[in-house]
Amino acid sequence: MNRTLLTAAFAALTLGAVQATEVSWTNVTGTLPSSTQSANRQTVDLSSYATQGTWSAAFTMTLTNVDLASGAGWPVLFGIGGSTDDPRFVFNRTSDRKLVFSDGSGHSSGLANATDTGITIATGEDLTIDVIIAVTGMQASVYFNGASETNLTFTLQDVNPKQLTFGGQNTSSQLLSSIADWEVSNLRVADGQAIPEPTALALLALGVAGVALRRRVA
Repeated sequence: MNRTLLTAAFAALTLGAVQATEVSWTNVTGTLPSSTQSANRQTVDLSSYATQGTWSAAFTMTLTNVDLASGAGWPVLFGIGGSTDDPRFVFNRTSDRKLVFSDGSGHSSGLANATDTGITIATGEDLTIDVIIAVTGMQASVYFNGASETNLTFTLQDVNPKQLTFGGQNTSSQLLSSIADWEVSNLRVADGQAIPEPTALALLALGVAGVALRRRVA
């Protein structure tokens, strides 16, 4: 009897965790941002795709012909929001060459400036990064490469954050095109959270513990 209950509980909890990740993605149409476009800082408005206060976006960003000897400053990969001072992710080109978080000018995001994502860049190496952004109100979580790298949570600045900016911010020293050719692909948006809620993950862990107990009972 106990073994049956534990097995059923594990199945239910696992299903709950999986369901928490399910969203209905809609592909963003039109020309996606890339270094071949004329604008250095390219903004994509997601408001027609994400209609709720809780929404998610996902995309792949590819960098080729990387040359860190060229360019200057801290080239911007992408930012969340329409302001030039919104939170963003930048490459520390002159030091450890890592992708780090930047909280914008005078903005309190709740996350330390220059927090490391675990992603590095090197001259002569192409780089592909998969990104998922999950937003609830003004709170954002960003997951890199299926959360195999660090995932970061912070507070947004823009009161209407349903915009993503790519390739640059507010100065010429922050242009991604100064160090690489780049493009965005497979940009998609959904209402709801694309990442399991912490409670769902906790329940999944509980289910795993149940299986371990079931084996011990057996």
